[in-house]
Amino acid sequence: MTVTKINPGSKTKCLRWRWPMGFRPRFFAQHTTIWVLVVLVSMSLICTASLGAFTPAQAAPTSVSAAATNLNLSQDSPGSGGLLPYTIREVIITGAQGVKLPANVWIPKGQGPFPGIIFIHSWALNQFEYIAQMEKFARAGYVVLAYDCRGWGLAGGRIETAGPLEMQDLNRVVDWLIANTPVDPSRIGATGISYGGGQSLLALAFEPRVKTIVAMSGWTDLAESLAPNDSVKWLWATLLVGSAALLGRESTDLLRWFLSAFDYQKFEQTKEDFRLRSAATYINQINASGKSAFIINGINDDLFTSRQIVNFYQALTIPKKLYLANGIHATAEAPGLLFLPSHVWSQAMDWFDYWLKGEENGIMKEKPVAIYQNWDLQVGRYDDWPIPGTEEKAYYLV
Repeated sequence: MTVTKINPGSKTKCLRWRWPMGFRPRFFAQHTTIWVLVVLVSMSLICTASLGAFTPAQAAPTSVSAAATNLNLSQDSPGSGGLLPYTIREVIITGAQGVKLPANVWIPKGQGPFPGIIFIHSWALNQFEYIAQMEKFARAGYVVLAYDCRGWGLAGGRIETAGPLEMQDLNRVVDWLIANTPVDPSRIGATGISYGGGQSLLALAFEPRVKTIVAMSGWTDLAESLAPNDSVKWLWATLLVGSAALLGRESTDLLRWFLSAFDYQKFEQTKEDFRLRSAATYINQINASGKSAFIINGINDDLFTSRQIVNFYQALTIPKKLYLANGIHATAEAPGLLFLPSHVWSQAMDWFDYWLKGEENGIMKEKPVAIYQNWDLQVGRYDDWPIPGTEEKAYYLV
């Protein structure tokens, strides 16, 4: 246990939600299961609705070559012409080992080259998760692309859980983006929530053409996230494995990891697998990359906790920014996916505008750390975190 003494920093007012009919936010914070079940049901509905956007002809067999797939299955969306400032194409990209990855790409009209952003979807969702934000970024002059990760949606293969094949898929996606759109290869970024946030962080190490990222509600240390101090988070583990079985094509690794929690020796191998899927493992490589990173996480996230996020942020030496927002897992960024105003996504836009367009919009003049303060319902801004002068004292249970 750690006791932290905090000196007051600059503060920014936050909007307060007034809960009707006697409900209080504390109820939802203390009943994570309810939140998760609601999210999973929503995931199922979204996946079911969005899968209908592809015709059976677009689910190309794995024997079709990458070039033929890109040529024959790309098409302009019927609704993308006219007055809209972009066109939309539905494509299938050939990933590692020939696995087919359905994708949609939004291309601004006009003279390129344009900066580009790759959106990586959350666990149990698919490429259509970010439609609301992709439309905004396309209007702002970005080539934007989202794809089904292997094992999810209509993609081939089995769920890799951000493993080596997943990173190779990302390499192939960037290859396709550069070869088939007017994107500027020197101005490509990546973003995503949860599963997509963790992969965005890994992109800093595994995809040299991704120059900057905005990682939302992701992990930096998968073992610390799912089994802190070798204590498995059984609720989350069950929900993650169960949702993969229900909505995706799970690999044998998922079940092996789950069962290894009952065998200490086998669990050591699981932790090694988790280490290979954690951005913290590659911190030296990331720091040597010369890239930049904006990390956003819910301060009360009990899946990917703020502790591992802060530890990673402290170790980063590249240009960086940290925002610990109000909420639990993936709730701070959720309104932006529902076409609602979102301060989190506005910050993401400013970050990409600065690093990919060179716009001086003030985001790098702000103090780099912003933290929602539960005690006064405001956002405190700091030069670093933990702030200088922080005192720590360990207490031991007997």
